[in-house]
Amino acid sequence: MEAKRVTKPNGYVLVVVWGPAERCQLAPHVVALGKLLPPPPPGAGGPFALSAPGALEALVSKAGLRPEHAMDVSSTMSFPDEATAVRGLLASGVAERAIRHSSETAVRQNISDAIRKFQTGGGSYNFTNEWRLLLSRA
Repeated sequence: MEAKRVTKPNGYVLVVVWGPAERCQLAPHVVALGKLLPPPPPGAGGPFALSAPGALEALVSKAGLRPEHAMDVSSTMSFPDEATAVRGLLASGVAERAIRHSSETAVRQNISDAIRKFQTGGGSYNFTNEWRLLLSRA
């Protein structure tokens, strides 16, 4: 893992991944983008695989890091309207990769479709997601 190589000995590395899909309101968005990506490598666990207890710890240990403290954190992303929500969600690396594999038009449409049910009565969008954090040492 590149993080081990570039971190000073005994320095900290913080890894953040999606929490369990059932506790992430953006899970439908992630699934929608997955349909626009090239097929994953055989045996790939998917975007929520590292949220399982011990999975992230195993990965960083395999990379030569020492896991120290794991925690789950919930946060809410809020957008005033659909255009802003789509623009914000297009900023992820996964969206950029989906655009390269498919098209920006297809990605924009899939995002719009996936998030529609989260629109509030006032037209804004709020997504509460859980994240898995792991503090490790090099």
